[in-house]
Amino acid sequence: SVLIRQRSRLALRTRIVLDAFVARIRYGSVRPRADLQRILVAQETKMLGDGFMLAPLLAKLRANYPAAEIVVLVSEKALPLYVSRPYGVVAMPFARC
Repeated sequence: SVLIRQRSRLALRTRIVLDAFVARIRYGSVRPRADLQRILVAQETKMLGDGFMLAPLLAKLRANYPAAEIVVLVSEKALPLYVSRPYGVVAMPFARC
């Protein structure tokens, strides 16, 4: 059961990367919008390493949108990673229903 979940997770991530690669080749690079004011990044991190994997995305968002307010929704376990406000982001915990 665990092995099947790991394989399907890898397959999904591989598919996402391939789709993004094909889109980049087909449509070219996309220029960032200058008028973007707020960005919400929502990732339910099940493991602490997922929070670390978010860092390159946050760095790229901050580089492309220096004036935008960036809010990250993360699990309560990953909240301490964002106490120092890396890249000027505001972290908020997911609300469990």
